[in-house]
Amino acid sequence: MKRQIVYPGSIPLDSDLLNTNRNTMVAIAKVAAAMLGTATIVNGLACSPTSPVSMQVQVAPGEIYSLANLDGTAYGSLAADTAHQILKQGILLDAVTLSCPAPTTNGFSVNYLIEAIYQDVDSNALVLPYYNASNPSQAFSGAGNNGAAQNTTRDGVCTLQVKAGIAAATGTQVTPSADSGYVGLWVVTVAYGQTTITSANIAQAINAPFLPAGIVPSIQSSSMTFAMDTGTVNAYKAQYNPPVTQPVDGMLLSFKAKNTNTGAATFSPNGLAASTIYSQAHVALLSGEIAANGFVEVEWNSTLNGWVLCENTGGIAHGTTPTAGDNSQKLATTAFVQAAAAAMLALSGAPGSVSFFANTSAPSGWLKANGAAISRSTYSALFSAIGITFGAGDGTTTFNLPDLRGEFLRAYDDSRGIDSGRTFGSWQKGSAIAANAPQSENLIHGLCAGTGSDTGQTHRAILGYDDDANSSTNYSGSTEYAISPASAGTNSGDWMHGVGWGGGVSRPRNVALLACIKF
Repeated sequence: MKRQIVYPGSIPLDSDLLNTNRNTMVAIAKVAAAMLGTATIVNGLACSPTSPVSMQVQVAPGEIYSLANLDGTAYGSLAADTAHQILKQGILLDAVTLSCPAPTTNGFSVNYLIEAIYQDVDSNALVLPYYNASNPSQAFSGAGNNGAAQNTTRDGVCTLQVKAGIAAATGTQVTPSADSGYVGLWVVTVAYGQTTITSANIAQAINAPFLPAGIVPSIQSSSMTFAMDTGTVNAYKAQYNPPVTQPVDGMLLSFKAKNTNTGAATFSPNGLAASTIYSQAHVALLSGEIAANGFVEVEWNSTLNGWVLCENTGGIAHGTTPTAGDNSQKLATTAFVQAAAAAMLALSGAPGSVSFFANTSAPSGWLKANGAAISRSTYSALFSAIGITFGAGDGTTTFNLPDLRGEFLRAYDDSRGIDSGRTFGSWQKGSAIAANAPQSENLIHGLCAGTGSDTGQTHRAILGYDDDANSSTNYSGSTEYAISPASAGTNSGDWMHGVGWGGGVSRPRNVALLACIKF
């Protein structure tokens, strides 16, 4: 910053003091601009009803910061400087009372705009003593002894005024625009017949450039970048203090949403043109990504010419679905998981698959393989898979499941020749299995021969098995096998013949589990 130099013994000049004042003002202005920017901004200047209430309002002390000429007119002996502009501070030390009378037409209302402007005001006029060269002991009264008063102070002030709108039918009245050089601060709405103004009649003007209380507290509370949504579904709006005049890359703003979005959405801060809100995948929003009463943070992207959704508490996070088989660290979407699950199902649980379960009820997606007739339409996937292989049901609307209760399963021969002659899905009866075992291990069947002399006698052994190829439940058939002694002889009393049937069995050790089929 500039500092005035004064030398010992030199004759003091009025410009010494004037330049000191001007240089100090410039220095303060530069610090203020570095902190606040160069757009007009106000601090304080709260508006409230008078006490006692009346048809007037009172604006509290405060300040306005605005770009202005360094000096629009001569400052003492210093010439005016309109080539340079600095951020000047206009101060309002005392509260100002403004009148807002009610309209005179029944059913009408009027909006008053309270507006402010920065002004340089010269004041504190005094008749100054001047040096009298002809008689140094007797000073002149005023310049040239003219006795005229001169202003001795140049004030940077905040000037307020109230501007009345046009009275109109209540609900249709319009707030007037701010006059040139002024900024609107407050709107006071007054109706016909009203005798007092209350706080309900006072509202902050749209885009009023108020500085929240204190820069550090404002940063801590995010009050300069957070606002309440005042828009509608899919059209979000918010008013920020100080107002956003132009979005730039990286600008972060947040708001509390009033409504849940139902599709593509836009955002408009401080009345700027509504611009699209994009997801982090840079695509238009899907339903539910912004939730009512959720906190939303958006960032401006000039390439997209829109806002990118960075935070959406309570909203659904959507993303691009990775391609099938992607094993990267991308987050899996619901669509990806469903596709993966379907692929796994196709491998391990396609309709018609048969599995055993260690419980007595079929799990979700499965039916007991009990031969039941079920709907062809309800279980269309299963019907497409197995058709009427295990029964045609009623022939039109139903079909039968395989009945695996109490059965062992055998792989279909499929032309190999091991189990030839079988059709797919057919039932097969059980059969006895001969064993090539030493006689000492043969099963012994008792045969009563009676008494007397028997020569080459033949005994009959009856072995039961299923003789009904069409029955899957009854084992009632039998066959007689002839058993003869090795040589003729005379035998007396009961005796036993060994039957060489071996140790073979037709049923191994087993555990009963529930057979089910996937539908």
